[in-house]
Amino acid sequence: DTIPFLPLLPTFNSCNKENWKSLLKEIKTWLVLEVNPESPLWTWGHDTFWLAFVGAYLYFLRGRWPMWDSWVPLQGTFIEAWLDQSGTEGNWIGVQGTDEVLDHIWAEFCMHVALF
Repeated sequence: DTIPFLPLLPTFNSCNKENWKSLLKEIKTWLVLEVNPESPLWTWGHDTFWLAFVGAYLYFLRGRWPMWDSWVPLQGTFIEAWLDQSGTEGNWIGVQGTDEVLDHIWAEFCMHVALF
């Protein structure tokens, strides 16, 4: 299986929300239109989607964000950890600045996509 958004463009800037939003759109289109929801690739793509979503909308659950495609459920390793921490005093946003959170998201994303 090919993954159309990998490798990322050399111009991708992990500190730029607009880059994350563009990537998110590519991931969503691929995931919803091309990947079988019963396949292991769906699980991988699903987690990739949520990493990009949070990269684009760091204040997810604490501010404003767009609705996501209902085909992509709010579940998975990364997003469940994010949701668990968003309800506590010590969440990533509250403890660290935005740059540190983006660095964390980027590191998680790189480890995740290294599988492919």
